[in-house]
Amino acid sequence: MPEAVRRWHLTGAGLESLTEVTIPRPQPGPDQLLARHDACGICFSDIKIIDLGPEHPRLLGRDMEAHPVVMGHEVALTVVGVGDQLGGKFQIGRRFIVQADVYYKGKNPVYGYHLENPRQCRLPRQPARRLAWQSSLFDQYAKTQGLTPDEVRAKYESQVPLGRGCTHDDVANAVVFLASDDASYVTGQAINVTGGQGMR
Repeated sequence: MPEAVRRWHLTGAGLESLTEVTIPRPQPGPDQLLARHDACGICFSDIKIIDLGPEHPRLLGRDMEAHPVVMGHEVALTVVGVGDQLGGKFQIGRRFIVQADVYYKGKNPVYGYHLENPRQCRLPRQPARRLAWQSSLFDQYAKTQGLTPDEVRAKYESQVPLGRGCTHDDVANAVVFLASDDASYVTGQAINVTGGQGMR
């Protein structure tokens, strides 16, 4: 990862508030990870943030000039730095996709524009432990469906024609394809990485 990082800061409503900046590469604290975004999708949530700026329901009361939004919550990322206290749980080079909208201790720290310290490209320890697909979604559905996480996993996998759950690499490989020259004639398409679950 380079010593300087380029990214887009949104400091208010409208495209005129979106500017490219260069910052020094952040250094992870003892209980933090530093992650490199390998690929990032843009969805309607990002358009809504640009349109509404500080009037967005999740950004009310935020001084976006002082704390700009760095959009990008549909990401495939790679761990490039591990704080001393997390060395036994995470390794440099490990890849993740992010379940952006999670609840942790009654709060909803949305990755991509609402996490604490949004100007830094870091995953604070508490949400980082919950962002990976394999833990967060099954745990959330278990609470609402009155099942155990293992029962939710089995219920989900039984509905997938390929007979297994989605992995980080399944999604990351699709993202890599779409970002490659092999996909140069693919435009305006929604590609479902669902093991055939969405086929009709």
